Amino acid sequence: MPQEPLNPNPIVDLAMRMRARRGLEQAVEESAQQVAPGRGVALEERLRAFADGLAGGIRKLNAILGQKNGVTLVRLERPFRVTLRFREKRVSLKPLDDGQHVRLTGSGWEGEYGFEPSTNALFPRAWFEPPSSAPAARDQEPLTPSSMLRELTREAMLPPPPPPEIGPLPF
Repeated sequence: MPQEPLNPNPIVDLAMRMRARRGLEQAVEESAQQVAPGRGVALEERLRAFADGLAGGIRKLNAILGQKNGVTLVRLERPFRVTLRFREKRVSLKPLDDGQHVRLTGSGWEGEYGFEPSTNALFPRAWFEPPSSAPAARDQEPLTPSSMLRELTREAMLPPPPPPEIGPLPF
């Protein structure tokens, strides 16, 4: 499981890997930005655009984590569906027969989601129903490619270092 060193000096190599893992969240956010398809686009095309956003974030993540420890994106055709794998976690996105919603399973995202026309984000099905029917579900945040990857790889992120304590300098 050892990875190819980024630098021949082991101390510098370790420091470079730690710095890269701290910047994981920013890397995901930058690379998973996608332009939303316009109105009237089929669900499969929206799901493909969402998968393209995931693929952009995954490329950046795998450059930091390494291919062996990274995230895997599997696209299956006929019917189009997407599966993400990261360590022991699995997430799958499958279009439903109604042509408007996607079934999302794995990592706590169980349920049916739909694409809002102006964004490349998945919203819970309750967002598209009258507010009186499911008010609690409307409080959920939409899933974007970057938010999905951020949540999936949360355990791989290192917390930022504490600020240095600067006190009187000893002489």
